[in-house]
Amino acid sequence: MTDTQTTPTDTSGLYDHAGYWLNRLQAEMHGRLERRLSEHGVTAAQWGVLIALHQGASNTVRGLAAFLAVDGGAVTRLVDRLEGKGLVARQVDRADRRSVLLSLSETGRALIGPLVQAVDEHDTEILQGLSAEERGQFLSALSRLLTAQGIEPHGRPFDDAASAHSKPKSKSKAKAEKTASSAKPDTPLTVAATIEKLAKSGKKDKKTGKDKKGGKGKKDKKGKKKKGKKKGKK
Repeated sequence: MTDTQTTPTDTSGLYDHAGYWLNRLQAEMHGRLERRLSEHGVTAAQWGVLIALHQGASNTVRGLAAFLAVDGGAVTRLVDRLEGKGLVARQVDRADRRSVLLSLSETGRALIGPLVQAVDEHDTEILQGLSAEERGQFLSALSRLLTAQGIEPHGRPFDDAASAHSKPKSKSKAKAEKTASSAKPDTPLTVAATIEKLAKSGKKDKKTGKDKKGGKGKKDKKGKKKKGKKKGKK
C-alpha cells in the first residue's frame, strides 16, 4: 500500500453527510404529507398554492412563484389543476387587462380548515421526538443554514421578486426601508395617551395641535394666534 492509498475507514462515508439524513427526512415527510392530503383531493404542491392564496401572499402566478420559490410555469400548471377541481378562480384584473388575478373559490375556502388541520397533525407526528423548544431550535437552525447559502428562508416580497435579483438596493434606500418597516403606527390608544400626557405637562401635541385642555388655540383671520391683552393698558 502506497502513501496515497487510504483504507475504507479513513474516508467519510454516506452516513457521515448531513445531506443524506436531510434527504431521508424530507422524503419521509413528503410521502406522509402526500398521503394525508390525498384524502382531501389535493397534493402537497397544490396545498402550497392554496394556503398562499388564503393568507394573501399573492394573487398572481408571478407572485406565487416568487413566494413559493418555484418556476412560474409550474405554478400555472398547479393553478390549472386547482381551477379544474373548482378550488381556485381566475379573474381579469380591471386595472390591467393583461393580468389575471387568482382567488380561492367558495369550495376552496371551505377546504382550508381541514387542510390546515391535516398539515398541523402531520408536523406534530414527524417532530414528535423533539420538545417544543427543540422544534424551535431545529427550524431556526434550518433558517440560518439557508441564509448562509444566500437563500431567503421566508421568501421575498412577491411583487418585487424579479427586480430584487437584478437591481440591488442602495445602502440609503435599504436603511430607509428598514427604518420604515420597524416603525409602529400610532393606534387610537397611543394617541389618546400622548394627548393626556401632554395635557398634564402643559405642552401641545405636534400631530393634533391640541393644548393641555384638549382644545385648539384661537386664531385670527390671517391664521395667527390672538394674543391676550396685557393688563394695565387701555
